[in-house]
Amino acid sequence: MKTLILIIYCCSAFIFMQDELKGDIQIKVTDLPSSKGKVMLAVYNSKENFEQTGIFYKNAELEIVKRTASFTFKDLPYGEYAIKLYHDENSNRLLDTGLFGIPTEGYAFSNNASGFMGPATYNASKFKLDKKRVTQTSSVK
Repeated sequence: MKTLILIIYCCSAFIFMQDELKGDIQIKVTDLPSSKGKVMLAVYNSKENFEQTGIFYKNAELEIVKRTASFTFKDLPYGEYAIKLYHDENSNRLLDTGLFGIPTEGYAFSNNASGFMGPATYNASKFKLDKKRVTQTSSVK
């Protein structure tokens, strides 16, 4: 009987610990040039996926209110993440670009990271989810 109680206790503790190792990532987007369109947001959980197009861990399409937007991804495993987002002002679901591929719509990265002659790197954008809630505020460029 003692063995059975010990097994139940250990299993309960393991399940409880698993729940404790999850948290929320709250994203706040500021400085949007207008309230038209939507914010397209992608969360990445690896450098390899961050550097490839279209391979994200989670994504969301955000409504814009008074030139700001926010969203919370709930119950994500603790770990390392990075965010890319853009303001899809004309609602065509694409980051529009002009000459030489330079974006004509606003964009941002986690940590407000920026790149030189290109997008921000994963190392500049990454952050840790290691508590119940982490907030990332990104200002659109």
